[in-house]
Amino acid sequence: RIMFKQSSSDDIGDLRIEFSDSPRYKLGYCTSSGINAEWPLRPGDWNDFDTFPEEQDKIFTIAKTENKLTVSCNDVLIINYHFSDSSENNCVSRWSEEANMFLFRSTNAAGTDDASDEYRAEPEEEVNVEEEDNEEENVGEEDHEEIENDEEEDHEEEENDEEDDNEEEENVEEDNEEEENYEDGDWIPSGEREEDIEFSFADHPLQIKTDSAIGSDDLIRIMFKQSSSDDIGDLRIEFSDSPRYKLGYCTDWIYFDTFPEEQDKIFTIAKTENKLTVSCNDVLIINYHFSDSSFTIVKTETTLFVICNEMLIISYQFSDSTENNCVSRWSE
Repeated sequence: RIMFKQSSSDDIGDLRIEFSDSPRYKLGYCTSSGINAEWPLRPGDWNDFDTFPEEQDKIFTIAKTENKLTVSCNDVLIINYHFSDSSENNCVSRWSEEANMFLFRSTNAAGTDDASDEYRAEPEEEVNVEEEDNEEENVGEEDHEEIENDEEEDHEEEENDEEDDNEEEENVEEDNEEEENYEDGDWIPSGEREEDIEFSFADHPLQIKTDSAIGSDDLIRIMFKQSSSDDIGDLRIEFSDSPRYKLGYCTDWIYFDTFPEEQDKIFTIAKTENKLTVSCNDVLIINYHFSDSSFTIVKTETTLFVICNEMLIISYQFSDSTENNCVSRWSE
């Protein structure tokens, strides 16, 4: 499962190839995401292959132009999809854009890439016969130059290695000092809720201490903000019988794959531009890449649908509201 993107925040769409008994594929925004009033993810968005190589070791070659996407498997063409053939509104507008990056998807709700072993994003260099002949004539001169250059490079590398070793030792000492300072910091009571606390992830992670037990239904809920009026999103960790978490603007509730059983816990929360990680008693429990999130909002005259990572999480009928203006406004 591969997501193609224009930038870190703008996706084009994903390609999924499923190795089922009858192999099939799906092209995001083109063969999927159909909407109707009863169920916003209609069946039939997977396409069966007409032909699919049977060898176990496979090399897939994926090419995209402004108009179509082609996929070959072991030099056999298995997908030749013209974006204009799609009945989906966003297929042409999204897939006609240039893809500048890609990622292998790892979201459980819509399927994790567990088949891609290796990738090659640059073509092998083509050999020019005339240039090859000229290169053979210069081999003798180049070999002599290479020997001299290698001796000089070996001497330089030895000097650089010594400098690198010294720098690494200095960096290790600095890191240890930072860790000691962080660990020696005083614990501060959480105090009043809804009170802004000055903090920056650029300086160090945030640590939360708790003695809440699994099954208590206690909740850690922290809102991260840019300023007093601009929020980024909140993180919730629920101590239910099966502990789970939710990341505001990104996910619905997600159950933990692993969660320490000790009652006394220290959560260490770190955030970069691309992801949020949470460790509990030095065990990594959340490693969430923001680019994995996918919310789709669809409105008909009578209903609002919200889909998170292709899972329907809201299906609201405006007629169910007791508010006077709901139907008149939302039916527009």
